[in-house]
Amino acid sequence: MAGHGNASQPTSYSTTDRTAPLGPLYYRLRQVDFDGRATFSPVVAVAGGEAAGFMLFPNPAHELNILAQPTASAYRVRNTLGQLLLQGSVAGARAMVGLGALPAGMYLVEVETGTGREVRRFQRE
Repeated sequence: MAGHGNASQPTSYSTTDRTAPLGPLYYRLRQVDFDGRATFSPVVAVAGGEAAGFMLFPNPAHELNILAQPTASAYRVRNTLGQLLLQGSVAGARAMVGLGALPAGMYLVEVETGTGREVRRFQRE
């Protein structure tokens, strides 16, 4: 995608990989300057496709977004000891979870999908 040229303000770009296969995906960006020099971003891993069951973002987070299969029904947030801290429903394959009541640290979110229970780890900032 073409760049916006020189700018004094940060510029955001986004795209959707409509040909991505199912499962874990790894991406990095290649930036080419006007003089032809290229630099690469660090590699990032993302969950891709329906086989992933559900996806969380951002991670680390102050507020967590859950994108799930349409058959997902409920989510539960647990601490690393397995204690239930938050729970709710996934409506329309999406849920926004406020994390204001949780201190910074590592947590688990589990989502009930049509194929069973799936668990992901996230960090509360």
